[in-house]
Amino acid sequence: MSTDQELRASLQRTLRQEAALLALSALGDQPLEGRLRQILLVDAETMHVARVSFWSMHREPGAIRCEALYLAADRRFERGVILPEETYPRYFDALRTGRPVIATDAHRDPSTCEFTVGYLEPNGIGAMLDAPVYVRGQLVGVVCHEHVGGVREWSTDEQLFAMSIAQQVALAIEGERRAEAEHALRDSEARFRSIVDAAPTPMLVTSHPDGVCLYANHAAARLIGLTLDRLVGSVVPDIHADPAERAALLADIESTGEVTGREIRLRRADGMVFWALASVRRLELGDRAAVVMGFWDMSRQKELEDRLRHMALHDSLTGLPNRASFFDALRRELARARRDPEVRSAVLFIDLDGFKQVNDTRGHDVGDLLLIETAERLRRCLRATDIAARIGGDEFAVLLVGLRDDREPVEVAGRIAATLAEPLPVGDGAVAPRASVGLAVSRGDEDADELMRRADRDMYRVKSEATQRSTGG
Repeated sequence: MSTDQELRASLQRTLRQEAALLALSALGDQPLEGRLRQILLVDAETMHVARVSFWSMHREPGAIRCEALYLAADRRFERGVILPEETYPRYFDALRTGRPVIATDAHRDPSTCEFTVGYLEPNGIGAMLDAPVYVRGQLVGVVCHEHVGGVREWSTDEQLFAMSIAQQVALAIEGERRAEAEHALRDSEARFRSIVDAAPTPMLVTSHPDGVCLYANHAAARLIGLTLDRLVGSVVPDIHADPAERAALLADIESTGEVTGREIRLRRADGMVFWALASVRRLELGDRAAVVMGFWDMSRQKELEDRLRHMALHDSLTGLPNRASFFDALRRELARARRDPEVRSAVLFIDLDGFKQVNDTRGHDVGDLLLIETAERLRRCLRATDIAARIGGDEFAVLLVGLRDDREPVEVAGRIAATLAEPLPVGDGAVAPRASVGLAVSRGDEDADELMRRADRDMYRVKSEATQRSTGG
């Protein structure tokens, strides 16, 4: 995978994870079991694991009990298994460090290999990522991500997301404790809002399908160019540069519930349009449907892609289209001519006579200057619809389109030859090489290679006649 693909994949994972956390923050107050199941379901879908579970520290010391196990393949929950510390001491020691248990190969990892016979092998588990859950400094349980199959590398963003899920579970447990429920809810909402407000990824929550902005973080407001007061309450379709793109996005959300890594065009408050990579998820806010969207400005990446595309199709010295680009344009024009007999076109093949001598006597810098000036003079001789290209060394080609009669390409060829023969001042002197211009008018029944060969042969005829005249032959 290329660096660009890796970056895009990482951005998509980050957007997906942050959208999932934002969706979880909107679950509201509900019994712990229901909220816990929602957290595990979203966790499994986001992390792409077969089994996600929450285990609480049992009332009896030294054991954990499975409170909820979500099986993604069957889309169902189980509970009730108890694992004692005396059977799995190294795993409990690892939990009490406060750090996640990251087992790429659970059968070999020192913290989890104790589970091999009694737990891992019966369930086909190959890798584990377990995040301890702490409430007010006390270890109350663990969120377990279990990969069914072989080994699995857990990326850094997956580890951070697992810890964030553990924090969500901690908030759910904390909220159920009646004595501190109201204080815990306010505190958790404030903490989460401060995290989302400070997140570098722009995020919006909008009503569905009308698109009124219900919430936006500071990053979204900065990128769009509005204050939060003006953005919240506004109609978000106004920031979509293409209504058809927004309609397609809403249709996909309606059918699948989530869209990840979609490239869309958004409009800033000053009217400037930019490309964004967006991940969108539908959620329910009480009895109200809503959509959460995280998006990343990819303008620089698009600019880089445009530059690379231009470099692939243009000559780096003169800026003219290169050979490949010219032949693509010629093939398209000839295909159009085959569909419409009224379409006339011609190719000019141009060779700079004496260019090698200029390079040998005046140096390559002067030779490069001559090539650049040749390109500029060709541009001045042509219409906007015609195409000039450098196809190699001192050879250039011109595609003339929309011709009215056979005299027109002859006149253009003569004008180009005369223009290129004008001296080019260089230092204390001047360079004035001649140009041999060959011409081939399309017959409508030939391919690009044949038309270019005819123009090339005509160029050599012109060059030979010029040589004979100069030698008095």
